[in-house]
Amino acid sequence: MIQGGENTSATYIGLCGKLSADLTVYLGQILKNLQKRVLIADLTESHGLYYLFSVSEKFPVTYRNIDYIGKDFDIYEQKNNKYDYVLVCIENSARHILGNCLSKIYYISDTQYINFFSMINEIKNSKMATGIIIRDVTDGAIHAEYLMKHVFMDDYLLNMYYTNRVYQIHDDLTDREYRINMQYGDFGSFRNLSAEFLKVLEQITAELTGYDKKQIKYSLKYAKEGKTIEKHNILEQRFRKKRNKQ
Repeated sequence: MIQGGENTSATYIGLCGKLSADLTVYLGQILKNLQKRVLIADLTESHGLYYLFSVSEKFPVTYRNIDYIGKDFDIYEQKNNKYDYVLVCIENSARHILGNCLSKIYYISDTQYINFFSMINEIKNSKMATGIIIRDVTDGAIHAEYLMKHVFMDDYLLNMYYTNRVYQIHDDLTDREYRINMQYGDFGSFRNLSAEFLKVLEQITAELTGYDKKQIKYSLKYAKEGKTIEKHNILEQRFRKKRNKQ
């Protein structure tokens, strides 16, 4: 099913972990509002994102100007080269299938021992991690620094932590509600995500695109409201006015 990734114009980004689905959708909406063409490939065991739609056997499913495909499609097909970004949702066990075709990969976990342990093993085996996103962190003693320093003691992971490549999102009722709603097909606005979650989305988008953070903030603002910024419309007008004033 998945073959070769060579000679493609798209940038392939892996989001690895069971808590990746909602984060992938949010990122896709922001990138779309930055005038990027986005394909989301759901290669998780449940294929929950893809099969929430009315699935076509031949074509990607399009929702809010983002295309979605599942395991029955080759994410490296020639026709997929029209995209700027392909966001690949994968389970930890599928990492090896993708070989070195991913430009960046973010590992996602919560602080439950079995999930964190599985993520750590994947990272140590691959030695390819752009960043680690730890979700549902509580205010107690179990946080990223504690886990990496005193439980999963590994120099590679500690270096990631000290170079600010570990992102933490504290447990938040609204964030969890959005995540659950998405499992039932609600891909609406995500206007009430926690400030911490929004900051992580902004940071990752900046890493992926190199765009100015102010521009990303406006893209995120409209994505939160479920709006699409059409090309040469809101963002360009706003930043043109700013340049003219200067």
